[in-house]
Amino acid sequence: MRGVMRSYARRAKHGAGWLLAIVMVKLMLFVAAGAVAAERKNLNLTVQEMRRTAHVLKEANEGSDVAQYRLGMMFLEGKLVRRNIAQAVMWLRAAAGQGHVRAMYVLAMLYGTGQQVPQDWVESYRWISILAEEGHRMAQYNLGMMLENGQGVARDSSLAMKWIEYAAKEGSPSALHHLRQLEENSLREKMGRTSFRNELVGLAGKGDADAQYRLGQAYLNGFGVTKDEAGARKWILQAAAAGHAGAQYAAAYFFSVTSGAAEDAEEVLKWTSQAATQGHPLAAFNLGGMYEFGVVVEKDWVQSGRWYVYAAGVGNANGLSHLKEMAKICNHFPESAECEGFTLRRIAEQADAETLYRAGLALKDGDGIEQSFIDAQFWLRYAAVRGHVGAQYELGDIFETGLGVGRSRAQARYWYSRAASGGFALAQKRLAKLMEHPEIKED
Repeated sequence: MRGVMRSYARRAKHGAGWLLAIVMVKLMLFVAAGAVAAERKNLNLTVQEMRRTAHVLKEANEGSDVAQYRLGMMFLEGKLVRRNIAQAVMWLRAAAGQGHVRAMYVLAMLYGTGQQVPQDWVESYRWISILAEEGHRMAQYNLGMMLENGQGVARDSSLAMKWIEYAAKEGSPSALHHLRQLEENSLREKMGRTSFRNELVGLAGKGDADAQYRLGQAYLNGFGVTKDEAGARKWILQAAAAGHAGAQYAAAYFFSVTSGAAEDAEEVLKWTSQAATQGHPLAAFNLGGMYEFGVVVEKDWVQSGRWYVYAAGVGNANGLSHLKEMAKICNHFPESAECEGFTLRRIAEQADAETLYRAGLALKDGDGIEQSFIDAQFWLRYAAVRGHVGAQYELGDIFETGLGVGRSRAQARYWYSRAASGGFALAQKRLAKLMEHPEIKED
């Protein structure tokens, strides 16, 4: 997300549509209440669960967008009520009509995938474009993909690239991965033109590191030229020596870690370390793996954890899954040599706030990694206590909505207030919404 999110005033032009949606929902409230009451007779619910359902329905009826979102998700997932897609969409629309971010995103994904509702790319585009304008990085990535493929909107490759780059600048693993694919496809297409090949060779010969790297990639993959590993190695190593991070990452693969040769091991470590230090996400992940498994270096899980979290911060969240498994092992076998000095808390304390925020956001959104609200909360909290307003807002959302944790109005208010005082516009809006419904019960 870009610093302070843009004002929701932009949505005023959609106000008439939202008003209609809200009016329609109010007309159906009594029907929904009756349906929930009837379903309770057929569900094996505890008294506490029945009360919780009643509270959510009451709050939704009173206009709480959070309750409307939660009720929609209950119907969508079949939790505490019978699964009912029509009811789910109705309540999600009510919440989305009030500007609820998660409701808009869920609707966009539902209509885009067409898994539980008839596929409707136009409707998906409607919601995703609003969120993208507000700075939601996964919405920006998805909007770019829709523009690239002409889904719900006319195909526009240039505009698609703009939105994907927005998401990539904020560290979205999905966006960064897609950009790498686009760059490779672009090189493959351009190398089919003689004029481009000649120009690239000329620039590489003059010492242009980026041209050397791309020429090396072309020889390595046979793009427009005959595959030539020796030629690829020559150009990539030249670019790597000049400091090109992508070339440094690629250079490590010219040396075998299984040969037993000390020289090879030194080269792998040198190039991987240099690329990782420059923020190359794949190199940072690989370096974390080298320390985790003791490849080329002495096994060191503390160092491994540092690089895995750093990798998540620069766009590769896969290491967070490794970290979680490493922590499980150390919880069960704390006497293991690998576990000496290793804790997730120690790793988090040594990472910077922006890295922690991006790691937590990837987990919260399921961006390049399996979604986990509980794990997201862990990393976001460390960023939030250091004053990161984006992390503070995300924690507020987790506690207000009850994502993976017990719903807590007090915690939501606390984190929203901190983010709002730091000038975070969306937190200011959520805080105002929170105060509109003082009777909302805790779970």
